[in-house]
Amino acid sequence: MADFSNLPNFHLKLVFVIHFMLISLACIGYWAPSSYLFYNFVLIIVLLWAIHKNDSDEPLQLCIFINGMSVILDIIIISMRFPDSHAGSERFSAALSIIHLIIRPFTTIFLVKLLQERSPTPGSGIANLFTGARNRSYEDMDKNTGPQLPPPTSSQGYDFTTAQQI
Repeated sequence: MADFSNLPNFHLKLVFVIHFMLISLACIGYWAPSSYLFYNFVLIIVLLWAIHKNDSDEPLQLCIFINGMSVILDIIIISMRFPDSHAGSERFSAALSIIHLIIRPFTTIFLVKLLQERSPTPGSGIANLFTGARNRSYEDMDKNTGPQLPPPTSSQGYDFTTAQQI
């Protein structure tokens, strides 16, 4: 059997494939509203972003937030829109959305562990989810660091003898 653990971001790709398959199969039926597809599509896009930007914490933080909020949204949507019909595809897609709901907390915990591995300093990662602390330096654009000009000495206008050459 092939050893897939040597692939870069293998665990994150595995989470992506699991969510992609369950979302695709849960949307087979007509019972799911477009909002279900929308927030799951956003999760898939952010997971792809996290796979692409493997040096940044932000995509994983956003994945954790969206996946956590999706648990609440899934509970609301499944409880309000569970199919009444006895059609097999409707029941199958609803059952897979329930399985997806059960798997979401485990993938959220797994994403938190991946975030802790990816964070450069211990204690950061999930702690910075809402604080906005970033590893970037801020450059103050309003601060005037250019050469200071002396105030004009004559009251009649500008003195060209003290002008700086461009």
